[in-house]
Amino acid sequence: METEVTVILPTTGDRAAIVEIALRSIMAQTTEAFEVFIVGDGATGDSVARLQELAAADPRIHLRLFPKGKRRGEINRHKILTEEARGKIVAYITDRDLWLDYHLESVIAALTDADFTHTLTLNVDTDGSITIPRILDLSIPQHRESVAEKWRDRFGIPFSGAAHTLDAYKRLPEGWATTPTGHLTDVYMWRKFIRQPWLRAVTCFRPTYLYFRRGGFPGPPVEERRVELLHWEENIIRERSRNFQGFYEAGIDSLYRSRGKLLEKNLQLRGDLYHKAKRCFAKLLNRITSRSPGP
Repeated sequence: METEVTVILPTTGDRAAIVEIALRSIMAQTTEAFEVFIVGDGATGDSVARLQELAAADPRIHLRLFPKGKRRGEINRHKILTEEARGKIVAYITDRDLWLDYHLESVIAALTDADFTHTLTLNVDTDGSITIPRILDLSIPQHRESVAEKWRDRFGIPFSGAAHTLDAYKRLPEGWATTPTGHLTDVYMWRKFIRQPWLRAVTCFRPTYLYFRRGGFPGPPVEERRVELLHWEENIIRERSRNFQGFYEAGIDSLYRSRGKLLEKNLQLRGDLYHKAKRCFAKLLNRITSRSPGP
C-alpha cells in the first residue's frame, strides 16, 4: 500500500500513557495509507520501553528517540521529513490531543489542489463544553496576514490541525528549526509557510479534532491528562466520531454565540461612534456660529 500521509507525533519525558491514547486516534483513521513517527524529544522513564512496544505493534509506527533539545526537538522533525518521510502529505498531532477518525481523509481532500491546510478546532474547555475558538479562512488575504504576523499570535493554527504537502515543505527556505525564545514553536513554523508568495493555502471547514489546552507549563500531571483523554475517547469519540452531528451542533452553537457577541460589540461601537460624531459636530457648529458676524 502506498504511503499517503506521514504523521508526526512528538513527545517528551515520561508521557507514554497519553501517547498511547493519541496514537489510537491515529490508528482509527478511515484511511490506512499512513505512517507514524513518534518523535521522542528526551523520552524518559518507563515510557521508553512502552513506546518501543507501541512501535513494534504495527509496521506503520516508527519510534525515533533523541536527546532533549533546547525547545521541542524541532530539528528532529526536520531530519525525519527530509530523510525518512514517504508520505505525500504531512500531518501533526500532539500527545495530548485526539483526532476524530475522519481527520486524515479531510486533510487529504483539502490538499488535492493546495499546499497547506488546517481544519477546525473543537476546543474542550475545563467544564467539558466544546467550542470552536476561532474561524480562519486562509483564502482571505487579511486572514493569511493575521497568521503571518507575530503580533497576532491569537490567530495561530494549533499543531494538531495543520497539514501540508511534503513537496511544499521541501520548497521552504527553512523548515523545522530551533524556535527563537518568545515564539510559539508551531505558530513560528506555520508562518514560514504562510509568508511564501507561492503557497496555496486553504481552510478545511470541518471540525476534525479535540484540542485540550496544556495550561501553564508543563501542564497537568500525565495521569490527570490520561483520565481526561480516556473519558473523551470512551464516552464521546467512539459514539460520535462517524456520526459527528453532535460535534457540529456544539461547534455551530459556539460560532453563533461568538457571532452574537461580535455583532453586539459592533453595534455598540457604531452607536458610540455615532454619538461621539454627533457631539463633535455640535461643538463644531457651535464654534462656527459663535464666530459668525452679527447682522
